[in-house]
Amino acid sequence: MDLLNKYLPKREESAAILEYVRNFTPIILFFSVALFTLYQAAQKDNCLLWFWGICNLIFSVFILFLNVRKFIQHVPEVYAKVIVCFTLFTLTAAIIQAFGGLYRFVYGQQQ
Repeated sequence: MDLLNKYLPKREESAAILEYVRNFTPIILFFSVALFTLYQAAQKDNCLLWFWGICNLIFSVFILFLNVRKFIQHVPEVYAKVIVCFTLFTLTAAIIQAFGGLYRFVYGQQQ
């Protein structure tokens, strides 16, 4: 039981993780809107949609890094590394997907 208590988060740590998840939810929504907007821009050849999607992406990355900086101060190092690595993996996948849509838009027009 002592080994289990050693690795489970304490009450303060759990509250910090829940606060981070609560703060992270809008970022997921902004990412979703940004990616959907960029996908629609690639499909419809609309410059305004490209601008709006890129602005949403930049805004969500900005909020993400503000939350990560605040989060790391309150959570033990192991939990912070796991959640930050997952967040960065998700961010990387979203950016790759957005650039894939841009590539299809640019080079799909030439065929």
